[in-house]
Formats: sequence, structure tokens, C-alpha cells
Amino acid sequence: VVVDGKPGPEYDLILQGSLIFSPDSKRVAYAARKGKKYLVVVDGRQGPDYNLVGTGSPIFSPDGKRAAYVAKKDNNWLVVVDGRAGPEYNGIGRASPIFSPDGKHVTYRAKSGANWVVVLDGQVGPAYDRIFSIRPVCHANGVLEYLAVRYRVLYRTKHVPVPK
Repeated sequence: VVVDGKPGPEYDLILQGSLIFSPDSKRVAYAARKGKKYLVVVDGRQGPDYNLVGTGSPIFSPDGKRAAYVAKKDNNWLVVVDGRAGPEYNGIGRASPIFSPDGKHVTYRAKSGANWVVVLDGQVGPAYDRIFSIRPVCHANGVLEYLAVRYRVLYRTKHVPVPK
């Protein structure tokens, strides 16, 4: 990939649909394959090798300051936010991760054993049998809302981020 006239490293394949610009067009990211390993490149910096990179990855926050993607490591899935790998899960939900409108918060759905959880800024929410919201609503203040079921009871859940 050549960005601003500067060629980047060579790869066997740039994953189709993965090449993206940040909303302000100042940053670029893409997923690539080298040999049997996959990786994500953000602003010319290559991330670690994984077994696979998730569909729809990478993404930028609405303000363009942050980047995230889904990756598979061995038999587990994880979300990498700003270059830091999060905990491993059995699966990561479709349309994950998502950023809040201001870009300060990131959330995703994850499968932990037989249950599903929502992770907000690294904080794991309660376990449910099923989470209905494909894309939980992440408000500007970081409060997250989604529908979930536990023991046949439907919950409208609000997940409030704990200040760091």
C-alpha cells in the first residue's frame, strides 16, 4: 500500500474492504495477510500477527483519534483498541466493536462460555443468555443501552462506564 507517496511493507494480500481512512482523512488503516498470519496496519505501523482478522476490521472512532479491530488468536477472539489487545473470548458479536459518538468510549459484544457479555471500555458487564442488540446504543456520555435475556426475562440494560 502506498500512502502519501510512501510505499509501505509488502504483503501477500490486503483484505478486501479493509482499507479505510479516518473520518478526517488524516489516518489510514488496513488488514493484511503475510504467509499464514494476518495483521492490521494503522498509520504505517504493523500490529502483531493473528490467525485471522475479523470482517469489518479495522475501524476508526468518529473523531479519528482511535482505532480498533477484531482478531482471532488460536481458538479465541479478541478486540484490539489503540494497539492494546483485550481479553480473549469464544466469539465477538457482529458489528463489533463500536465507538461512542465522541470517540471516547468503545464497546463490543463477546461470548464467554455459553453466555454473552457487553464490554465497555474494558469493563465487562453482566452475563446474559442472549443479547438482542446487534449494535448497542452508545450515547455521547458513554452510557450504553441494549436488550438482553437471562432466564427468559427481557432486560433493557444500561451500562454506565466507571471513570478511570
